[in-house]
Amino acid sequence: LLLLLLLLLLPISSLLPPPPSPSWTVPSITPSQLLLHPPPSLRPRAIVHFLPGAFLSASPITYYRFLEPLASLGLIIVTPRYPLLLDRLQTCDAILSEFSTLAPTLIESYGALPVVGVGHSQGAVLQTLITSLFREAPRAGNVLISWNDRPLAETVPAYGAVEAAIKAVPREVGDAQVRAANDAVRGVMGGVNVRDILAQVGAENSYDDVAGLLGQVPEVLRVVRDGGGETYPSREEGELAMLRGYRARRTLVCSYDSDGIDESDYVFDVVRRASEVQGFKRGVGGTVSRWRGAGGHAEP
Repeated sequence: LLLLLLLLLLPISSLLPPPPSPSWTVPSITPSQLLLHPPPSLRPRAIVHFLPGAFLSASPITYYRFLEPLASLGLIIVTPRYPLLLDRLQTCDAILSEFSTLAPTLIESYGALPVVGVGHSQGAVLQTLITSLFREAPRAGNVLISWNDRPLAETVPAYGAVEAAIKAVPREVGDAQVRAANDAVRGVMGGVNVRDILAQVGAENSYDDVAGLLGQVPEVLRVVRDGGGETYPSREEGELAMLRGYRARRTLVCSYDSDGIDESDYVFDVVRRASEVQGFKRGVGGTVSRWRGAGGHAEP
């Protein structure tokens, strides 16, 4: 399917947007993260810690057309490749562990800078959890884009049928299918033709990201087969965590008018109430703003 898609793209390669800037780097101390500095003529003003959506969690470079203009404004961009786990606290912990490893290097180069959390879809959900539950990761502000915490059955096409089919397979057969899925991913991505095709559409640097994205599929199938399928913390637990501990001084909630799975109105209300609670408890509350634009869920 991947090869077919790439082949279909070949005739219109001249119409594709320009490839990502060569200025993106992979820090040697944290190879799961991508780093983009502002132009040398600009002194950095803040660090943007950007978290991509769930299905692009292994390929944050996909958002380069959104992130590169931010760097041109004097912002350092740090964005991780993170594992697609249903336990989102474990995901947050892994993300923050990588970020805290890189942070001293940035501080040594630029001094202390405010950190702004930016997230799209599940990445926005993770930012609210980080700001509410991980006190070692203060946020000067958050930008929550297309926040979406709907159950998988509502956001993944035909999820119910897929889940039923996976769970109907005997465990020993299911183990063989998971191994076969792993072998298939390695087989598809191992061919030099894939690299050639990516190069022809100006995406030769995306091989590892594409491989990582596909490589998560077998593990997700294993989790679903073993009785998983819903995220933790639950929606109700996440709301309670925000009301008790959301600490960003400024929050901008963004949504698009043709996004059928967006829940920005919900999170705007929760963060607004949380800011009022924190203001009552500490005497200093945060500000919460709203932005609406034209487009769909994949707009960023």
